[in-house]
Amino acid sequence: MVVVLDTLEDVIRRRTTNLLAVITCLSKVHAAYPNLRLVLAGRFDLRDDSKLKGFAAEFGDVTRSVNVRRFDVEEAVNYLVAVRGLPDGAA
Repeated sequence: MVVVLDTLEDVIRRRTTNLLAVITCLSKVHAAYPNLRLVLAGRFDLRDDSKLKGFAAEFGDVTRSVNVRRFDVEEAVNYLVAVRGLPDGAA
């Protein structure tokens, strides 16, 4: 099973959810079900304590960071038009 939490920078900026508590809970699920994979996606490196205090101490040694390259212009247009359904052309 794969659980993906995406756009975590929004959760961190708004501070409306205890994200560390959510990740800790999913960590406990992982302990009981080792086939679980948790993907945390966003613009911040959560191991930076200024972003999510306590994450590095708790999970820094079992996480890895993967940089995903940006869309080029053609890929961005295709995503916005074909996938998201926005009209083609100038904004």
